[in-house]
Amino acid sequence: MCPEEDAADLLSELSMTAWRKRKAIPRSDEEARMWLYGVARNTLRNWQRGQRRHRDNAARLRDEIRAHSSAPPLDEVREAIARLPVNQAELVRLIHWDGFSVVDAARALEISESTARGRYQRARIKLAQDPSITDLRHATPASPSTGQRTDHEVTGDAISGRSDARP
Repeated sequence: MCPEEDAADLLSELSMTAWRKRKAIPRSDEEARMWLYGVARNTLRNWQRGQRRHRDNAARLRDEIRAHSSAPPLDEVREAIARLPVNQAELVRLIHWDGFSVVDAARALEISESTARGRYQRARIKLAQDPSITDLRHATPASPSTGQRTDHEVTGDAISGRSDARP
């Protein structure tokens, strides 16, 4: 949230709290104002504690995800792609990094669709067998359809730089 939205939410919470506890408001103006300042201070403290818990939980979750992430560092993936034959590496980059479909990549490279599919398949097989990224097979989630991830699914995640795979 931006500060203006936080302030509006805090004012709303303060108003609701004051309304719920309206019978406890002192009679004199000075005491009522001091009471309302106390309620405002407590409302702000509660909000700050909530924000701190939110930040701590988010940091803990990020650390847990990083600890269980099975994707290799992007440098290893780039190096594995660089070891492919030039025509396969270019195809993989177009598909996974530039977001082209195999058909669109074939057009961009001025090759037939069947040639592109064959090169792409060979590249995926070579990447699946690459020792620098094969450890992905042992720590990736199962797909809902088969219950297991294939080498090609795993390699596809590594090629595209996805690191959201869970153990």
